Amino acid sequence: MRKIPLPNRAGHEGSALLTPVHFTLPLRLSFALLCAFSFGPILHATTVRPPTFPELVNQSDCIVRAVVKSVEARKQTTPHGFKIYTYVELTVLEVIAGQPATPLVLRVLGGKVDGDEIIFEGAPRFKPGEENILFIQANGTQVFPLVALGYGRYPVLRDPATGDESVLRSDGSSLRSTAEIGLPLKEPAAGSIQAERTEISTPLTVAQFVRQIRSAVAPSNSRLREKN
Repeated sequence: MRKIPLPNRAGHEGSALLTPVHFTLPLRLSFALLCAFSFGPILHATTVRPPTFPELVNQSDCIVRAVVKSVEARKQTTPHGFKIYTYVELTVLEVIAGQPATPLVLRVLGGKVDGDEIIFEGAPRFKPGEENILFIQANGTQVFPLVALGYGRYPVLRDPATGDESVLRSDGSSLRSTAEIGLPLKEPAAGSIQAERTEISTPLTVAQFVRQIRSAVAPSNSRLREKN
């Protein structure tokens, strides 16, 4: 089984949320990754800076509340090797802002097919049945189509006894205020989602979070206000 770990790279060149860093790979692996994934100069990776809440909202192409319907990894052969993409089909429960595609299927670089695996370090993973609020950006062209990787995904937690719905961060901790969006995520962001029930303050409800998202859309942001 071959595993190729990928650096944390997401977003468009020049994005405010991305900071250039440097890393060194063996020449053979560097060339293979350069050819296979077309990342540009292989010695320039990027690391994710936690966004502010207005940045998170206004850098999105659309924002939805959705349930993961299916997750499928597919391998694509290229003249220089192969790529693996994972396709995440979503059932949209609510369009919060913007105009999502129909059907909505996220294309994520990485996955496992026939014993070959590409790992995108630091990126959250999706499982069928999970419900999330997603801040989608550049789906189909960006290696991970959420704003700032895990900062663009907020799982919904439903209390089975009361039916109350609250919002989690991608690392499983409760989101108690939109000011916490700019705080670093705990490791690993790709781990299982479990609420930290030892917290004293009350987490945001889904309704509260949705209202604050809509209020944070800039007046000049016609892309998000199409459906807002």
